[in-house]
Amino acid sequence: MKIFKKTFRKMTLSFLVILLFMSNILVNTFALTSKDIKIQSSGGGGSINLTIEFPKLFRLNPEENTEISVLEGSGDVFINEEKFDYTPKPLQIKTENNSFNLKVDSNIDEDIIVNIRTSTFSLILALNTQNSHASVTSFEPFIETDEPDYVDENLSHNVNFRSSITNINNSQEAMDFIQKSNFAFPNNEVNVNTIKDQVDLSLGDQFENEIIYNKTKKCYEISIWSKNDKQDLVKEPLYINSDVNINFDDPKILRYSSLRQITENDSLIENGSLKIEKNNSSPYGNVVLPISNYGRNYTIEAEVIHNGGANNSRWIALSYGLKPINPNENTWSFWQMAIRKNATATNGVEFANMTPSGNWNVKATSPYKEVLKDNTPYKLTIVVEGNEVREYINDELLVVSSLPIEDRDGKIAFSYNNANAELKSLKVTGEIPKNLPKEIVIDDIQNEYVSNIYQPKTQIQIPPTIVANNSNNFTSLASGIKRPATIIFDLDEDLNVIASNAKIPLGSAIESIKKNAMIAFRTNSESTAFKLSRFIDNNKIVDAFIISKNPEIIKEITNHTGMRGVLDFTDKEISRDNLINIVHETNKSNSRIALIPQKLAKRENIKYIQARAIATWVLSDSEDKSLYNNILSGAYGIVTEKPLDAINFIESFKDPSLGNILTRNTIIAAHRSVHTDIPIDIPELNLKAGANLPENSISALKAAMAIHADAAESDVYLAKDNVLVMNHDARTGRLSNKDVLVEDLTSSELKEIKYKEKPDEGIATLDEFFDASKDSDIIHVIEIKSGNLNIGSYLRDTVYKHNMQDRVIFISFSKEQCEKMREFMPEISVGYLGGVTTAITPKTLAVKKLTETLSPMNAFFNNNMSLANYEQAQFSNHRGILFHPWTIRDRGIYEEYFSKSYHGETTDFPFWGMDYLSSVTSSKDNYTKKEVDNNNFIAKSNFKNGNSIDLKNPKLIKIKDQENLFLLGDSYELNNIGKKYTVVSEVLSLKEKGNEEAVKPKNPEEQTNPSKTEDPTYPESPQNPNNPLPLNPEENKEDYYYNSIFDFSRHDHPKTYPVNISFKEDNKNKKNNYPQDINGYWAEDSIKKVLDENLMELINSNFIPNKNSTRAEIVRALAKLEKIDLDSYDKKIFKDVDSNTEIGKMIAWAYENKIIAGYEDGNFRMNNSITREEFASILNRYVVNLNKKFPLEEPVAFTDSKEISTWAKDDVNKAVERGLIYGYEDKSFKPKHNISRAEVAQIFTNLMK
Repeated sequence: MKIFKKTFRKMTLSFLVILLFMSNILVNTFALTSKDIKIQSSGGGGSINLTIEFPKLFRLNPEENTEISVLEGSGDVFINEEKFDYTPKPLQIKTENNSFNLKVDSNIDEDIIVNIRTSTFSLILALNTQNSHASVTSFEPFIETDEPDYVDENLSHNVNFRSSITNINNSQEAMDFIQKSNFAFPNNEVNVNTIKDQVDLSLGDQFENEIIYNKTKKCYEISIWSKNDKQDLVKEPLYINSDVNINFDDPKILRYSSLRQITENDSLIENGSLKIEKNNSSPYGNVVLPISNYGRNYTIEAEVIHNGGANNSRWIALSYGLKPINPNENTWSFWQMAIRKNATATNGVEFANMTPSGNWNVKATSPYKEVLKDNTPYKLTIVVEGNEVREYINDELLVVSSLPIEDRDGKIAFSYNNANAELKSLKVTGEIPKNLPKEIVIDDIQNEYVSNIYQPKTQIQIPPTIVANNSNNFTSLASGIKRPATIIFDLDEDLNVIASNAKIPLGSAIESIKKNAMIAFRTNSESTAFKLSRFIDNNKIVDAFIISKNPEIIKEITNHTGMRGVLDFTDKEISRDNLINIVHETNKSNSRIALIPQKLAKRENIKYIQARAIATWVLSDSEDKSLYNNILSGAYGIVTEKPLDAINFIESFKDPSLGNILTRNTIIAAHRSVHTDIPIDIPELNLKAGANLPENSISALKAAMAIHADAAESDVYLAKDNVLVMNHDARTGRLSNKDVLVEDLTSSELKEIKYKEKPDEGIATLDEFFDASKDSDIIHVIEIKSGNLNIGSYLRDTVYKHNMQDRVIFISFSKEQCEKMREFMPEISVGYLGGVTTAITPKTLAVKKLTETLSPMNAFFNNNMSLANYEQAQFSNHRGILFHPWTIRDRGIYEEYFSKSYHGETTDFPFWGMDYLSSVTSSKDNYTKKEVDNNNFIAKSNFKNGNSIDLKNPKLIKIKDQENLFLLGDSYELNNIGKKYTVVSEVLSLKEKGNEEAVKPKNPEEQTNPSKTEDPTYPESPQNPNNPLPLNPEENKEDYYYNSIFDFSRHDHPKTYPVNISFKEDNKNKKNNYPQDINGYWAEDSIKKVLDENLMELINSNFIPNKNSTRAEIVRALAKLEKIDLDSYDKKIFKDVDSNTEIGKMIAWAYENKIIAGYEDGNFRMNNSITREEFASILNRYVVNLNKKFPLEEPVAFTDSKEISTWAKDDVNKAVERGLIYGYEDKSFKPKHNISRAEVAQIFTNLMK
């Protein structure tokens, strides 16, 4: 009866919702289709303007927030000329005709898929910015409710109800409902009882059912009949953790499936196949089959036919682990094996994830041997074993990858994207096939790419590749567990390898390496190089280097695909003033790597060369200090006669407290200069913080220089008068007051076209760009947008005219333009922007594809951010391939890439990282023991914006097995991703002779008096047994500090020598301990109060009062205020929170007291900024649930009360009435605004009162 009541309540509520829905908006939605939506489009050449008009009966809400996302392709979206930043906001509806305007800019010549979503509809558009075509791909009207799932508290297994409302009239409809339902087994207990629990709960008392397990068929079976009447009994297989063998003879399987972006007219069972005829499904459509797996390994095998689609890149897929994202919209998260019609493409076979946020994440790709033939079945096999996934076509293993083990649970689907397809058979079993390979066997040429490179285990991000600088003992070097990535073979005239006064034939030497390392051939003899070239050709040598001082030799050898050049400068006289010659000569030799002498291996020199996209290798001498400094210089490779010592030094960095170790700074390129949300005042430009500027304008360039960006990326076309002009789009309309094709006008005519955001400024020329930056050191990264292949000659002439050869890099999506620029200016680095996937399995195949694509252009990899794979970046670094992703618009991704030490990143927000810590420098190379012990260092922490401060509280890092060598380090917190990184000084020395001798202190455990040692370095301290103050620096870090030596070889804590000390607090000096950045700030007193009470913490020695507060910071402050016992809270609550940490226990406390909640995906997202309405809700729940005495006062009405979210309204009102939080002087509350650290400090001060 209890279940029946709850089912009745659910049905009654559903019925009321339907009545309300029908009475109010039935005519608006049920009769509405995509054909009723009118679209007017104009533009082209990179920009499309849309007017989207709905029927007047379907009234759009002008105040409703709308979500817009680009599902496929890339571009910028504008609402009434305002750039959409992907934060939900109103559409600015034109009420007179029930329409709104949309604008999309993109330089890609293919359809872009845009999703517009409100609470009442989801609209998907396909549009092309080049030809201005636009159409409605999908329109779904829907209504969302906050209706809860009614679950019997006595049942241990929750049922995941389907959200669509179903009136069940007979047992067949009940069967339909169950087959389409999504089950849940929290403990992976799948059996007759746990299944029946959920079926009973779904059907209530109207029907009876029986679940059995058929051992012969290895399948569950379900029977359903009306209560007390078996006349209408329906019996079917229930494919949960069952063996499945379907040939699609029975159309009933389609009845039990859920359809997305497809109708029953587009899918049918015919002649033993499930057929799909659909050409406009985006980003995907699927037939979700009534087949599920939970908590087990399984194999999926299917025969499919791909009969093409919109184009040869369209795919069909087997999907698995389907879980509903939004049942009202029939959206799902899942993993899939997708195959494109052109399966020979690098992404012809994909292992991809549709994430809960509705985005694609392609984890691995691989090509297949042929284009899929029409009307030809291909057998697809997916093996999910533990967290490993293997994908096969016709039993050929193509992808080996992994997924989170919980993601394998869920339904199976046949999915597609703009394709016509057939699914002829489907088998699912819990058995793992024994006859299929588990490792990929690749062909000979691929197999020559060395996969077995040793990657040092270290916290140094993208550490330098280690190259063994002699041919002696190369066999033993290559056979070691730890081994160099590359071994140099010095060749004589007969192609013998010179080793230990012996001569070994080159073929035998290569064979002895056994592909455990790459080979670098070294010769300066042209006759030897000629023989080597023939040897390479005859033996199909790939994935190797040629090192030479002779550029012509390198040019000859690198004509062979898979050979890379290293130009040797080790005997050249080059000063800091002519480092550009290294860049130019390396590029002209068709190399991407410069081998430089140790005397040039200063950090500033390395950065100068590598900022211009040339990788540096350093020839190191055998001195330990020199070797270590070279490793820390930021170079991408070290050539040394002590390769194992170099590896051991790299691997000595294993202290988790230091976070990632960065030896080089990521180059930050301002995308189209600095044009969005500029964070600082720039008096010379008369700009206030928060200003926006036209992209690619002179003003934007000056802003980039003002914030100290490393580089300014800009876009260039060739005007009608052969003058180079700066504009991103082929047309001017998006940014300017007139819409014309850029290359149809002269530069003077373009100058008359003014920017909308800055009417006093017109389209600039490259000459003006160079003039404006002649006194700066900013690098110009010039993207060639024009299709005119003669533009390179004008670029060359303009660069030479302004003497900017040392300050330019060229990039392009066009291989032809890259190759032409190599002809026009062979000394300048060129970057390729096009897609070369790095997600191919195995990594060697990805390197092969990168090499084959980049080598003919001698280009560096200026890659889309979706291809920024850190593991592949490390693997490619051994080959001198640099990763520079674009375009970064997410702060978390920005910080992640910086912390991974990618070569560079191009971003709309370069100022995010300008205050990042970049280096630690010491004014002295040597220190005495006394200076070290007294923390008496003359050192500075340096930042990317050029600022420096004295190094405070340095981390002393002892070098393993080196008593007299150490490093100074400083750390920086990246708050959005909750990680820190550390930068270190050059290697410093303890003076071996001086007034103090290094004396090893005794173990404190051997001391009879804990405050006395026999070591004169640690003299006896005054005893105060009556009032001892045990000093714990971790708990009293506001006032007291200690220094310690970190020894990475020990993996333990630093030794300390305890003394009993008493202190008397002197409040008059306390002000000196407060950070400088709060002096005179409006909340200064409150900030001091929360710091005194340890409710809030400093960030890199500053408070940063205007920085957004975070979810974790609020929880920490409340927990500190309550002085909770952390040991009582160690339960794992959220997936992304470590329950063993202090903050993890604080979050567990707040959760258990119902002060905070997490997100639907099970994460807490502790580093997310917190809005005022979120903060007010937390405060009110804190007061109520912990029985705090804050009486309610009179209600307060705010002018923007309607903007307060429904879920937060009551808490916000109560928090205001209790005086926990206030509004603004203009009588607004600003609920959606992020709350600053200063505001939090003020509110907590009031709370403490």
